[in-house]
Amino acid sequence: MFRYLRRQWFLVSLTIVFCAGFFGANWFEPFTNAHKLRSAIVAVVIFMMALPLDTQSVGQSLRRPWAALLGSAVNMVLLPLAAWGMSCLLAGDMRTGLLITASVPCTLATAAVWTRRAGGDDTVSILVTAITNISCFLTTPFWLFVTTGSQLTPELQGRLARMPIRLALLVVLPMALAQLVRQHHDIGNWASARKSMLGTLSQIGILSMVLSGATKCGLVMSGTNGSNSNDFPLMFAVVVVLHLLLFWCGMWLARFLGFRRPQQIAVGISGSQKSLMVGLHISIQYFGGLTILPMMTYHLTQLTADTVIADWLRAADGGRTVGRQQGA
Repeated sequence: MFRYLRRQWFLVSLTIVFCAGFFGANWFEPFTNAHKLRSAIVAVVIFMMALPLDTQSVGQSLRRPWAALLGSAVNMVLLPLAAWGMSCLLAGDMRTGLLITASVPCTLATAAVWTRRAGGDDTVSILVTAITNISCFLTTPFWLFVTTGSQLTPELQGRLARMPIRLALLVVLPMALAQLVRQHHDIGNWASARKSMLGTLSQIGILSMVLSGATKCGLVMSGTNGSNSNDFPLMFAVVVVLHLLLFWCGMWLARFLGFRRPQQIAVGISGSQKSLMVGLHISIQYFGGLTILPMMTYHLTQLTADTVIADWLRAADGGRTVGRQQGA
């Protein structure tokens, strides 16, 4: 049990931090007003996540980018459309939170790791991560306007109109700076050798954002006497179905278009994963309320479900390889 908890420390910490912020909302309320601090945390975390990304792998993928372009289309087009359709099952903050989740880019933290674990082509996932994050300053505001525009107040519409500039500064600029700094040979080697440490520091930054969002959720729930709690089970079911549906949809499309098995896996995983950091920032900074819950649920789903799927895919493909060898 201790070894399991040590491996899953982030999931355990996520649960503890969320409960602390949710049930101790009055204690942590001052933290929710630190807007500049939260923005700085987002920029630093994105920088640390992007620093270990291998530019050479991205360059190799650009020679044959079709699988990565398909994964990006699944992530940036099909998933938001599917979420938009399924959002009719939800209402209020649960619906808005689902649409926010669908609009954000692929995660920098786990897409390549889980693809590699499943036996897929991680260079495809790296390129999907780069494409979706670099373009998120346009795609994310676009989908939010399209899917939630009729529900927005004039003030929020004005803030969303300025979102492209803000996301460019908080996401695109730190990524570009990280890759620029990485071109220094010693720094590049240092970042590659300390990928695990940088990942851990990034996750600590994410936990601070979770604390802020959970505190806001706790304050909202205390003012509504828990009237929104009945929406949680349905939201959970919708999020799980959405993630799994897009994973298998990506796999099927890649297979239908003739991509090799490792590329199919990469399209399925990178096409269906979403960035917790960017989603939390948008939920907290622009919408508030309980909108972080679908984003957190989606992240927990992609961590747990994709672990099981990745191990199953590797085992299944290993069995196929052995079978072909024995048949030969």
